[in-house]
Amino acid sequence: MAVIIQHKESKEEYIVIGSGFGATDYAGKIKIEPSENEKERYPLLCVCNMKGKIGWVYSEDYKVVLVDGETPEQIYEPRINHVTVMEEL
Repeated sequence: MAVIIQHKESKEEYIVIGSGFGATDYAGKIKIEPSENEKERYPLLCVCNMKGKIGWVYSEDYKVVLVDGETPEQIYEPRINHVTVMEEL
């Protein structure tokens, strides 16, 4: 399944390889309390460009434009009466 995302400002597009959480302030510290780690978690997407270069981007800066060649609207259209669609953030 190919998922294509687009940067909301620059309109650059990337293929999504995966997703996860990253933390930039870890620096080898051992954290016992999960709540301490929560404030350092950032939702990230692993993506690649048309040349195959892999990188990580913040998910909040992007939107999905295609999933297997179809727009999100095309995928939801047949199911619209059966799903709850999240409002745009």
